[in-house]
Amino acid sequence: MRSLFIAQWWYLWQLIRRRFIVGLGLVASTAVFMGQQVATNPRSGVFTLFFAGTSLTDIAQGHVQLPILWFVFFLTPTLIFVGVWSSLLQHRWPMLRALMYTRVQIGLVNFGLILAAAVAYSGLILAAIFLSQWGFHGHDPSGLSPNGYMGWYWLVVAVLIFLLMIQYLVSLLNPRLDLVVISSLLVISAYSSWNWNPLAMAMLLQQQSALNDSHLFFVAVMDVIFCTIILIVEHQSKIEGG
Repeated sequence: MRSLFIAQWWYLWQLIRRRFIVGLGLVASTAVFMGQQVATNPRSGVFTLFFAGTSLTDIAQGHVQLPILWFVFFLTPTLIFVGVWSSLLQHRWPMLRALMYTRVQIGLVNFGLILAAAVAYSGLILAAIFLSQWGFHGHDPSGLSPNGYMGWYWLVVAVLIFLLMIQYLVSLLNPRLDLVVISSLLVISAYSSWNWNPLAMAMLLQQQSALNDSHLFFVAVMDVIFCTIILIVEHQSKIEGG
C-alpha cells in the first residue's frame, strides 16, 4: 500500500501541480491584501474576515450576504481537484488492476491523498492568514486562544476533507456535476440555519464557543461515513466490472 500511495501521489501531483500553486498563491495573496486593508481597524482581522461566515440571527431575519472569503477558501481546493479523480482512475486503473490492486485499496489510498491535501492546503493558507494578521494588525479580534487556533485548524481540515470526499463521490457517479454540487452546497450552507451542517461549523458566527469539540467530533464522524460510502461505491464498481 505504501508503494501504491507514493505512485498515486506522484501521478496526482503532476495533474494538480499548477492548479495547486496558482490557487494557493491567489488565496494567500488575498490574505496579505486583506491584512493591509484592515491594519488600522481594531475590530476586524484577517482571520475573522475569512471565517466569520453568517450568523443565525442574520439568517433568521433574511439579511444574509454570501461570505465571499469563506466561500473562496473552501471552493479553491475543489477547483484544484475538478476532473482529477476521474482522470486518475481512467489512466491508472488498467495498470493497477494488472498489478492486482483492488478498487477498494485505491479508494483507501485516494482518501489518504485527500487527507494529505486538506492538511497541506489548510496549514499553508492559515499560516498566511496568521502571518498577515499579526504582521499588519498585531492582534486578532476573534479572541481565540492558542489552543482555540489549533482546534479551529483541525476543524477546518475535517470540514475540507468532508467537502473533498463529497466531490470525490460525485466524480465517481457523474464527474460533470462535481463542481456544481460543491458550489451549491457552499451557497446553501451560507443561508442555512441547521445547527449540524458540517460546512457551517467552519463559521465563527455560528460557533457557540471558541472551540466546540462536539463539532469537530461530528465532522470527523461524517468523514468516516463518507469514506465508507466511497469504499462501498468503489467495491460495487469492481463487481460491475468498473
